[in-house]
Amino acid sequence: MMMLGIVLHGSQFYMAEPPASLPLRTDPSTSYFFDLILHFIHSFRMPLFFVLAGFFPSLLVGKRDFRGTYINRAKRILLPLLAAAVTILPLTGLFLISFLTSARFGTHHLIPDPGQVLTLMDEIAAAGFPVGEPSLRHLWFLYYLLYFYLTIPLCFLLSRWSLKLKLEKFIVSPAMFVALTLGTIATLWSFRGGVVFEGFIFIKPYLPSLFYYGSFFVIGYLFHSHRVILQSFARFLPWTTALSLLLFPAAVYLTNLDLASEATGEFHLYSVTANAFLTWSLIYMFMGLFCASLTTVPPGHCMSPTRRTGSI
Repeated sequence: MMMLGIVLHGSQFYMAEPPASLPLRTDPSTSYFFDLILHFIHSFRMPLFFVLAGFFPSLLVGKRDFRGTYINRAKRILLPLLAAAVTILPLTGLFLISFLTSARFGTHHLIPDPGQVLTLMDEIAAAGFPVGEPSLRHLWFLYYLLYFYLTIPLCFLLSRWSLKLKLEKFIVSPAMFVALTLGTIATLWSFRGGVVFEGFIFIKPYLPSLFYYGSFFVIGYLFHSHRVILQSFARFLPWTTALSLLLFPAAVYLTNLDLASEATGEFHLYSVTANAFLTWSLIYMFMGLFCASLTTVPPGHCMSPTRRTGSI
């Protein structure tokens, strides 16, 4: 999921029609092909990442309790983020501004002209993009994880409560897929076009993004307590693959209609619904592909006992 981020971020500067919430300058050579690449990857990459990011803290809590889990996450997430904030991010910012001024003014300088930078920032601000807010850019997901880790005790209580309900038959049924999608429709509702392209890269938390991505983290945590769901991923693979192929063009089309009629909102329900179903279809599909690739595991199971207790 992280490697796909390289493809996604590279594609966004060659899009024919960048989202209105991303008013960035693009390279003169553009193609709608890159619009499709970005929409496809973005529809599942970070939701699936946060599902996995919630799954493994549940395993950590079982092995190291809360204190050990937070110490581990501080070493693995907090410290790298702090180190990157004074090393990788400034360098990335320099390259980004250099590219944007090159695309806008046709100049090619590693150190951009200050006047061109000010003009560019004014144009971006006029397009509605927040300029001047502290941003973690592509490392925003580590920052959000720190917020989500605060919910671990609540997730632990939810998982213990859910185990008492004996939900196994529901979890392995198609109804679980529908229930997950309905929840995502609710958290996706406030985003234009039914896609999450805004708000999450800044240090000031954007509540809709926190709720949207946080819901996948919580669900991932609960998945570890109900690992029977992994059987569904493999069993439903043919169906979720077919559904994904059907939903992707529909979601792209409805998103464009929704953005074009934003003032009336007449297509918003349809675009949000299509994108929510697409997200969960792709999550089920990619998890199903992974489970199906584990040839050493008995049929119908994705994790053997030894795999469940393995180290991270």
